[in-house]
Amino acid sequence: MDKPNNHSTLKYMRAYIRQNKLNDKPIKLNMKREDTIKHLKKLDHWDSSVDGQKKPKAGVPTKGTSKKRVTVGKEEVAKKRLDEYVKLHVKYIDTFDDKGLSKFSTFESAKRESDKLLDKMAELVEPIAQSLILDYIKKTKGVSKARAQVKSLSNSLKERFDKLPKKKKSAPKEDEVRPVDKDVPKIKKKSKPATVNVSERKILSSKYFKKYNKTIYQILKPYDPRMSSESKAKELSKDEIKKTAKQIRLKLHPDKGGDPDEFAKVNEAIQIILDTIKKKKDKPTPPEPKPAPPAKKPAPAKKPAKAITGKELETTFRDIMIGMKEIRQQEASSIVSGIDPKDLSKEEKKDLKGAEADVKKATNILNTKKYGNFTPAEIELIKRAVTAYLDLDGLEDDDIKKGKEIAKILFPRFKIKAQNV
Repeated sequence: MDKPNNHSTLKYMRAYIRQNKLNDKPIKLNMKREDTIKHLKKLDHWDSSVDGQKKPKAGVPTKGTSKKRVTVGKEEVAKKRLDEYVKLHVKYIDTFDDKGLSKFSTFESAKRESDKLLDKMAELVEPIAQSLILDYIKKTKGVSKARAQVKSLSNSLKERFDKLPKKKKSAPKEDEVRPVDKDVPKIKKKSKPATVNVSERKILSSKYFKKYNKTIYQILKPYDPRMSSESKAKELSKDEIKKTAKQIRLKLHPDKGGDPDEFAKVNEAIQIILDTIKKKKDKPTPPEPKPAPPAKKPAPAKKPAKAITGKELETTFRDIMIGMKEIRQQEASSIVSGIDPKDLSKEEKKDLKGAEADVKKATNILNTKKYGNFTPAEIELIKRAVTAYLDLDGLEDDDIKKGKEIAKILFPRFKIKAQNV
């Protein structure tokens, strides 16, 4: 639209303001003609070339004026326009009552549609003589009521829209295409720039420069501005480079009438760029997860060993362990006597180590205040000691009885393999 001038109508000025988006601040669409002109001049949106000139005669359209200024004087033509005018009123009432307004998702879309209908109504009535409009309103029932209703609905549009209950947006189901999505063009994803082996490219580029006295980018610049520098070329993806290379090669190929020397230079430059793009390494496929082993059943809890009580049994047990300790000490000393420990064989070293360990265990057992809660290794030593004790010759019945009782207390399931038992 051209800038409004002194001959322009207020409607044209408002349409110009709406088109150029000047209706926020300081201009508003409900301002009077004088105020609208004043603000348009301040914002330098006013054509002052026709200021002071007389307004042209009716029927002659001028710059910034409506082309439909010819007044309709015939009743038949006026009636057709006014019938259409009434239909638009009915449509407006149906579209922008509370029920119809709830169909709009945003206030902006409702306002846009409302302005369209109001503009159509104004266009239909504008060229008709005022006397014909008044006659039509008097003769036709409900026109004045419809006009008042449209005015009320348009003025309260914002207020009524804000009072509407807000709709909850439901998440779209899988494979569901909304009606809006059909009209929206698909946005192409930007391809990632190719990764470049910089050091290799520099070496090959320097060799190229020595050969032709020009860089690869100087050679490629006339054919594709995206390859005019290293920084620009780095932003291109591998597919884009290949596509461009194909187009340049076809254009300069000798079979297509191109210069063979120029083709050789360009082809070599393109090849350097393509050869220095790093190849993506294939990601190793993760190994299939092994099935989890079946859960082991928890071992039954061992009952705590009973302690030896009573002076007689404690004395007998102590004598047994002292005897075991002395025997193992003698065995250890007999292994080492007269021999350098370094000269011992493997079996002798093993026996010596076992004897020393038994002596240490026996010492720990004798140092405890209560004879009970022994470790598995200590119980194994006690078993051997009790078996050796009961296997001694010349034991009295009372001593054998005490030895058996000690064995029953400490390990009831253990069977003593002794000659005297």
